Amino acid sequence: MDGLGLMPGTGLDDVSDLLAMVPDMILVLSLDPCSAAAPDIPAACARIGHLRDRFGPDGPVLAFDGGVTLASIPEIAACKPALIVSGSAVFKADTPEHAFRTMADAMTD
Repeated sequence: MDGLGLMPGTGLDDVSDLLAMVPDMILVLSLDPCSAAAPDIPAACARIGHLRDRFGPDGPVLAFDGGVTLASIPEIAACKPALIVSGSAVFKADTPEHAFRTMADAMTD
């Protein structure tokens, strides 16, 4: 399996040669983990939509990462990524099981 991670500042045109290889998975990040900038969830969701339009239903697995919290999960789930990656919102929660279940449930609503 091969994959491609797209940082927020990387334009799709900048990686067109890599996208032409049709990776098995594309991870869209809503924030740069090396900066203090806030996640741009609407922009990352729009990228998921552009990639879905570009590749169609049989394209790569589209995944979302960055800024995933109980508050942001409804917006992220609405853009229908196949996978959502969340770390601190689950592992630092008072009840990690509840946080995980809430996010998983948002994906199936």
